[in-house]
Amino acid sequence: MKKRLIIAIGVVLTAVILLGYCVYDLSIQNGQDTVIKITQKDVNGTPISVSSPIVLVNKAGHRSPFHDAVAGYALLSKNPLGKRIPRKNMTISLRYKAVIDQKSAIKTISTAKYVNVASQQVETPVLNNQQFEGRKKRKAVLRVNTSDDGVIWSKLSLNYPNADMQHPVAFYQNKKLSVLNGKSMYTTTNYSKWRKTDLHLTSSKFDDAQVFSTFSKDNTDYLIVKAKDQLTHETRFYFGEMNFKTGTPADWKSITIATGSKQNIKNIQRIGNMYYAIGAKRSKFELYRTTDLTHEFKSVKMIKVSSQDQICSASLVGLPNNQLRLVYNELDKDKYQTGTFYQDLSDTFQPVGEQGNLTTDFFWYDFQTVRSEF
Repeated sequence: MKKRLIIAIGVVLTAVILLGYCVYDLSIQNGQDTVIKITQKDVNGTPISVSSPIVLVNKAGHRSPFHDAVAGYALLSKNPLGKRIPRKNMTISLRYKAVIDQKSAIKTISTAKYVNVASQQVETPVLNNQQFEGRKKRKAVLRVNTSDDGVIWSKLSLNYPNADMQHPVAFYQNKKLSVLNGKSMYTTTNYSKWRKTDLHLTSSKFDDAQVFSTFSKDNTDYLIVKAKDQLTHETRFYFGEMNFKTGTPADWKSITIATGSKQNIKNIQRIGNMYYAIGAKRSKFELYRTTDLTHEFKSVKMIKVSSQDQICSASLVGLPNNQLRLVYNELDKDKYQTGTFYQDLSDTFQPVGEQGNLTTDFFWYDFQTVRSEF
């Protein structure tokens, strides 16, 4: 009898302990937030998600909202996060590889009517269809985009170079893509691995040169830089013939844009047989044009768009019948970007139709048109 009593008491105590543990476990799940940080990078270490790292904050035991599938990429590493949020905080690094092969990447770029390179800011999330761009130090990565009509654009899912790309510009020739940013150039032929070359942007004419834009003429590639004139200390633009082997442009010449212009020059580019410079100030653009870069750019048109925000980048795209498309980004007073816009222009630079929105896979902060065929 005594033995049975001891066994019964033991069973009751065990049940009480188990019940207490379950109550404790449930209270922990209901009262404690678990923080999970997830980074998604390609094989080069470049972030592929818009907000890196992704931060999940939820109660333990709740269903996880995270899905590790990324369009255009194959997951190489194991995802330790299950369907339910765990009790302990986690930091997860996921590694991906672009699915597209060299042949397909070259075909996509070579056959697209429109190609551009753009920077994607990856440290702030997109909320309510807008992204904060006001951070002084922000991580931006390279993206290549293609389009068949210049309005609907698709990001090319590649293994991108693991480098900060605030203002990328590019050359595309002989199936090789060379992207320049700051004082470095990144070149790829297989669209997965990139070779870095230091740019030697030196001259007796200027100091502190930074890559600004590119153009090609008669099978020769040229680089335009923004630099400080050594004599006047004023900011000016210069162009030189590009040497891809050494990274050293040669025979620098200065560019002159309409005397007295106070516009903030956003881009200089070649379309057809003409060179254009785009100035921007609030909701106004001023277009300058010349037939020869050694001649002065003359103002040809002041264009007002339906915007009161700050213009952060702009580019022209060539259209049929000598028309142009002005493409631009803007930031509101709180430094939020809400999209990329465009305004079509006639052959006399008159606005055609209303301002429109481009359809893009992400917010282009800075961008340059590499090709516009028409």
